[in-house]
Amino acid sequence: MHPETEKGLITSVPIPLALIAACNEDRVIGYRQKIPWRSAKDFRFFRAMTEGSICWMGKNTFLSLPKLLPNRFHVVFSRTPKELWLADWVGRYSVEKGEGPLKVAKDEIESHVTVVDGLAQAIRVTQKKAQEVPGFSSDIVYCIGGAELYRQFLAFSRWIVLTRIKTGPIAGDAFFPDFSGHAQWNLLMQHYDFDEQSKLSLEFNLYYNKELTTSQDSQSILNRFQKALGFEVLA
Repeated sequence: MHPETEKGLITSVPIPLALIAACNEDRVIGYRQKIPWRSAKDFRFFRAMTEGSICWMGKNTFLSLPKLLPNRFHVVFSRTPKELWLADWVGRYSVEKGEGPLKVAKDEIESHVTVVDGLAQAIRVTQKKAQEVPGFSSDIVYCIGGAELYRQFLAFSRWIVLTRIKTGPIAGDAFFPDFSGHAQWNLLMQHYDFDEQSKLSLEFNLYYNKELTTSQDSQSILNRFQKALGFEVLA
């Protein structure tokens, strides 16, 4: 799925967009629609980074969610009409919640999910929801996957929030794009940690795109990054 404007390919994204992902040493982010490791510490970090935000994602990423992400608005890219796939997810979600009738889940879908068919619509929805819905901010919009959206939006994002997880060789069929040779990406902060529960070494990284922003203008996301890692941040 290619998030294009009505006039053609992407030329810019007038949204403060951040890619957020976790990958291993070989840039693996997924295998058969699942994350091929489990790190509670990285899950907590992801939640702290994205809570209260609008999150962009592809259809397959949305379908892989076991439930709606709490306190986040979901903008789902799909060229397939939502009537062909959303009802099945709603049914599974409602059953897993033990709600019985689907009405509760459908109400949640209507208030927390919008399906878009391209970039222009995603931008309109994001700007509208940030104004209309209390608690949702468009100061930083997060793209949470999958691999195709990461690739499409890499050059037009202001930040990358990337957790590198040392898993060793594992099977993977979805990968984070290689940006090591892209000179516009500068490392703003890096933090090493260890997940005692999963016995995995974690490397948390925040990069900024110097062609679209500066380290000074990245203070808001840097503060959130530090708070998500448990650092005290002075007001």
